[in-house]
Amino acid sequence: MAPLLAVVFVMFARNIPNKTAVASLIIGGVAYLFYIVGFCCAVYALATMRRTGRAGVLVPAIIGLLISGSLTLVFTLLIVNLLRR
Repeated sequence: MAPLLAVVFVMFARNIPNKTAVASLIIGGVAYLFYIVGFCCAVYALATMRRTGRAGVLVPAIIGLLISGSLTLVFTLLIVNLLRR
């Protein structure tokens, strides 16, 4: 759910009037944190699956891991590429 929340947050934040560069940086940073939190939650769900059981945990955790992990990787690579310039 974290990547979905980040996308919704960014969609609503795009309509802010008089948005400055600092505001855009904060919005992007918050969205990036949502992706990282989603990735960490998916890893935690997979790590504690033995105690809670596989039913209802395995598939959402793997989907969350794939989506959050890929978005985190893509945006991390973009940030690193921008910092190299």
